Amino acid sequence: IDLLTVEERKNSFEALVKSFEHRPTVVVLGCQGRDTREMESLARHVEYLADKYPSVNLAIASRPPHDARTQDDIYRYYLSLAKIAKRPVIIQTYTSEKVPIPETSLLERLSREYPSIYGWIKEETGGEDANARMRAETSSKSIKTVFSAWGSYGWLYQHRQFGTRGVV
Repeated sequence: IDLLTVEERKNSFEALVKSFEHRPTVVVLGCQGRDTREMESLARHVEYLADKYPSVNLAIASRPPHDARTQDDIYRYYLSLAKIAKRPVIIQTYTSEKVPIPETSLLERLSREYPSIYGWIKEETGGEDANARMRAETSSKSIKTVFSAWGSYGWLYQHRQFGTRGVV
């Protein structure tokens, strides 16, 4: 999906949402942008679609932007999203070599400050550090749910050990 333009993603969002009208499911749309401006454009479109298709239960997934270099950059990005989003946001912890992994304390802070929007985490970091992160995230009082991103085999271990809630 990263190869699509913002307009192509918006068009695909609408086609997907329309296909789930009157179906009992949650549709999660990825509003990650290369920068804050792209993310805001996508998030506004999700809110537009939520109004246009009120029978579809929508949520948002978003990972840190490509241009983030600090925890403060990530925090400001998610503050911008909180000003637009009217629904749950699943924060993806996937990053690149240049983008720092969102710290658990940052995820907790966002979920305390915006409890109706944040508190859902898709833990995508790799290696043994991910299990330590999951342990800290699932033991947090402010984080509602942690999803595994390692596939079903990894989730079986992570669910039993830490209480993760499924695979996204």
